[in-house]
Amino acid sequence: MDNSGKILDVNDKFADLVKFKYTDLKGRNILEPELFSGENLKKINNSVKKCIAGEIPEDSVICTEVVTPDGIKKYNLLFIMISQNRRNFGFIMVLYDVTEILAAKSELLRINELLDNIISFLPVPAFAMDKDHIITRWNVALENYTGISAGDIIGTKDAWKPFFKEKTPMLADLVIDHKGRDSELSSYDPSAFGYNGIEETRHFNNPGGIGDTWFRMSAELLKDNEGNITGAIQVFEDITGLKYTEKELLESRELYRDVVDVNSEYIVRFRDDRTITFCNEAYCRLLGKSPEEISGNLFGLDICGENISLFSDFFSSLTPDKFSGSVENRAVLPDGSTCWIRWDIVAFFDEHGDVREYQAIGRDITDQKNAIEDLLKAEKKFRDLCDFLPQTVFELDIKRNVVFLNKRGYDKLGYSPDDLDKGLGFLDLVIPEDHNRALDNIVLSSYGRELGIRYTMKKKDGTLFGAMLFTSPIMRGRTPVGVRGIVIDLSNVKEPDAVYNLSNNLYIENLKESLKEKETLLKEVHHRVKNNLQIITSILRLHSYNTSDQGLKDILQECYNQVYSMSMLHEKMYRSDTLSDVGADDHIRSLGSYLINEISARGADVRFLADIDPEIRFSLDKGIPLSLMLNEMITNSLKYAFSGDGPGQISISLQKYNYGNYRLIYSDNGCGLPEGFRIEDSESLGFELITNLAEQLDGKLEIENNGGLKYILIFPVQ
Repeated sequence: MDNSGKILDVNDKFADLVKFKYTDLKGRNILEPELFSGENLKKINNSVKKCIAGEIPEDSVICTEVVTPDGIKKYNLLFIMISQNRRNFGFIMVLYDVTEILAAKSELLRINELLDNIISFLPVPAFAMDKDHIITRWNVALENYTGISAGDIIGTKDAWKPFFKEKTPMLADLVIDHKGRDSELSSYDPSAFGYNGIEETRHFNNPGGIGDTWFRMSAELLKDNEGNITGAIQVFEDITGLKYTEKELLESRELYRDVVDVNSEYIVRFRDDRTITFCNEAYCRLLGKSPEEISGNLFGLDICGENISLFSDFFSSLTPDKFSGSVENRAVLPDGSTCWIRWDIVAFFDEHGDVREYQAIGRDITDQKNAIEDLLKAEKKFRDLCDFLPQTVFELDIKRNVVFLNKRGYDKLGYSPDDLDKGLGFLDLVIPEDHNRALDNIVLSSYGRELGIRYTMKKKDGTLFGAMLFTSPIMRGRTPVGVRGIVIDLSNVKEPDAVYNLSNNLYIENLKESLKEKETLLKEVHHRVKNNLQIITSILRLHSYNTSDQGLKDILQECYNQVYSMSMLHEKMYRSDTLSDVGADDHIRSLGSYLINEISARGADVRFLADIDPEIRFSLDKGIPLSLMLNEMITNSLKYAFSGDGPGQISISLQKYNYGNYRLIYSDNGCGLPEGFRIEDSESLGFELITNLAEQLDGKLEIENNGGLKYILIFPVQ
């Protein structure tokens, strides 16, 4: 170009680039807009104008965009040089095509940006390093786990530091060094993400970094389009919760196995074809075999032999609606002896109604079977003996129906066995005037010893006769199930009044014996209730030990304390002289001391003061709600009132109040309730329970919130 910018000469490549003929280009000015375009056109124009002015341009190398007449964009590096020939002053432009270079660079930037986005927004911790082990990416999730920001670690080789106490290769280091999985990495699992990666599960406990965490880690090579290794990426999956769940599951299985094995009952599980899959030690001892010898056998074959059809008929009767039942069999044991076993069997059905599995729990009922057989023999002997007696012998069930008469009874009263089958009540045998007395005496006889009572009895044909009835209870264990008696006909007795007086004295003596027996029975009731409540507390305690959920532990502990407070009351009732009430002083002091020792009050030092009238005693009707209320009050104080800054104090006063009332004052010196608190507006279960229990005691409850919390409850004695 000359010093005016007019083109003097071009080569063929420039003509091809701009798609003009050689002859069309000569003589045209270089500044014509058709030749150059794009964002750098202004720079080109300024540089050309400087050359025309004879000055050296500031931008002598410019990247320019050239749009050919057919619309194709080309990118070129444009070099502008001023001619050194002063006689022929002008300048030269040289264009170098960099279209493919820029395209490759753009693609590389796009890939890097994509990789950045993938790693940065992964929900799991991840980092990437180049082939020289220099960290290039460190995502936000990994920053949160390690406490190390990306800016502090990118550009270093310190990926190991948050995880190990001393320098140790990461999985990403290993896959780079070994170029993927080979014989030297065979000890690692293959990565789930590709063919050139490895995987490992590991526990980390680095005091200066990751602490007490299990990670499942995967590392994979990064390669370019030609397959050259450019680096590696490593991803972490936190499986700490899963590991602890697995540990708890294993411990639960061991506990289940221990509970099942120490059980004296026979426990067996088997498939729908009755192939045994599990049995406990008791079943192994029964058959004298090991679990390995029993596993795979058919259930029932070892204990029934040829009578296995007994079980086949039972299994065929089970359905999804009737999925359980019982069956008894006479088992022949390896030593040739026999025993009776009762099996309680449950069938587990799938969603299609097909049996998936059975579970059977067996109990040895040989003694029961023998006892029933002996009982039947004894009953036959008793009935045979009764038939030879000259007096009427009868039995009543718990509903006062006549269920047995001996031969003399049928003859004397005129009834038949058919009459008993149709329903014959005891009141049908006495005149209406004696009905109320008969009902009272049957009840007394059911719970006492023998009674002798005089009645006017009535035969089936309406004939009346005087008789003396001697009765005694029929007991099953300690439970009355009926009455047994003998009827002495007084028609032929010369001195019936003497017999009556004798029976009346016997009746009074028996009333005394009955009262004594009722006291023993009531004492036993309190003892059994206490034992049952202690079983419940043991179950609650066991569940508390087997859960890691602190919220659930707190709920179970509160339930435990509530049940235990009732158990304490029954224990004291059982040991009291009256069996009907307990001393309030002893019970409240015991309850308060127990709760303060049992519940952690956040390290607070808590004193317990009690001022209880020693004459106050409570029955169960008052004692149970009062115990539960005090349990809730003390628990709330210990959990929320004391901060541990100073000694805490809980005080309970219970005194007689005017007009047949008691006044309970409960107070603590804790932080009290929030300002403006109203118990009627509270959604707290504890306050709701306290309010309901106060209503159950027919009491009036007031709350004072000044320098601590105070409850004042006034409730009637009766």
